[in-house]
Formats: sequence, structure tokens, C-alpha cells
Amino acid sequence: MKLTGILKPDTAGTGRLRAAVLGDVMRTAWPVLIVTAWLTVQAADIPVIGCASDGQLGPQPAPEKRKISLPIDESLSSRVAYYETASGAGVLGPNGWNCFGTYGSNGSSVYVARGFLKSEDRIGPPSGLLRGPAVQLSHIYGGTSGRFAVAGTIFRVFPEFHAAGRALLGHDELRSGFPTGPFAGDTVTHRDKHIAVYRTPPRRKGLGTQSSLAANGAPIAGAVLLTGDTPDLLYLAVRLPAGMEVIARVILDQAIARAEPLALRGSDRYNRKR
Repeated sequence: MKLTGILKPDTAGTGRLRAAVLGDVMRTAWPVLIVTAWLTVQAADIPVIGCASDGQLGPQPAPEKRKISLPIDESLSSRVAYYETASGAGVLGPNGWNCFGTYGSNGSSVYVARGFLKSEDRIGPPSGLLRGPAVQLSHIYGGTSGRFAVAGTIFRVFPEFHAAGRALLGHDELRSGFPTGPFAGDTVTHRDKHIAVYRTPPRRKGLGTQSSLAANGAPIAGAVLLTGDTPDLLYLAVRLPAGMEVIARVILDQAIARAEPLALRGSDRYNRKR
């Protein structure tokens, strides 16, 4: 099951946002919102910024700009935008930033950064070529060449799915090179057995640097979710400047809230098959 487009926004005029602050996860950085209870939030109009992309079939033009409604506090609506590629992959980010997408047999990604972005900046994560504030959302396919990244994350984060990781790799000689357990220094908090949020500290290798974001003096936070029959992986990494803590929180919460239903159904189907 390919995940392209699962984060397309709803167009309804109202929405509900499930959220509670996990201050312990972010410590001195910024708190993470994760789904625990329903709160009603009036939807606000958010600009959709089209992102050019490049991949197996060549360059793809940016979709046309438009507006959509998302369950975000109206006071934040002018500070965020929804960045979307032609394949339908999309993620929230600070309004006025730049974006670019990549796609191929291993999955698809959308990158949002304050600086200029071009295709050679992201030659397959983890490239570490985005050294400043940035957001990356990737859909990684477990049934294709993306299986190595999916299996590696399973062994690091999802102990109940180790059998799935071994099944993705197939040959015993491939399995031996994958470490198990969290990166040293990472804080990982499970929402469920197939959903986790994380924080990678400044200047450390961790889940946050398994992306195009290079380690620097700021932490990287995000989420990883297993979904689909294979399973596949949804990967989010967020590093924003000081003063954008609320924006970072909304980016993370929206990504989890929109992907969680597929993660729940996908993992249940997989478990029944096993």
C-alpha cells in the first residue's frame, strides 16, 4: 500500500483536533501534541503552496495555489501554510518558506525550509544537507527499496513489529547489520505500539538525523508511524527556530492526527495476517 496523498487536508468548514501536551518529551525544547482526547476547534482557511518535485519520471510542476480549511486556531492561520507536491504528499510548515518534493520506488518526501531548495539538496535521506530550520515528511514503502529504512526504524522504535522488520529484509545476512533499541540520547514516547514521537538532542545522531536534516545546535523532533499491510512508514522531522514552538507543535499534531486512522487499520490488518 502506497501512502502518497494520505495527508491531503479535509475541506470541511469545521474540524476536531485531538491533543494533549507531552512536556516531558520535549523538555526544554518544545512540547509535542499527541492524540489523547477530542477538542473541538473551528477550522481556519490555510493557504496551500504548491511544491515542484523530481523523481523517477522526471521533474513535476508545482500544483496551483489554493486555500483549504484545517482545524487550526484562527490566530495561527496566517503563520502556517500547507505545502503539497503533485503526488499529493503534503505537510504544514511556516508560511513564506520554500518547498520541494522527491518521489521514487522507495517512497515520496516533501521538504520545507527557510532557504532555497533544489533537487540535489536531498539525494535520498539521510543526506544531512539541510543544515538550518526545516520540516521533512516522508512516506517510505516497505514493499520496495524503502524496506531497509522501514525495517531499520522498526528495529529502533517498534519492538512488537520486529517480525515484520525481519520479513521485510528476508535474508538472514541482511538482518544482522540493523541495531535494535533507541539511539543513545533520543527520547522516544509511544502513543501506541505503531505510533511514536521522538526528540533528538542538539549535535547528536538519532531518529531526527535519519533524514535530510543535519545535526546542529538545535533539537529535531518528530513522529514515526507504521501503516499499511506491508507495513510502510510515515516519517516526520521538524526543526524550527526559537519562537516557533507553537507552529512546530501544530505541524506535528496535524501529521499524527491525519495519519493515525490509517496506522490503526493497517497494523490491525497486518497483525491478523501474522
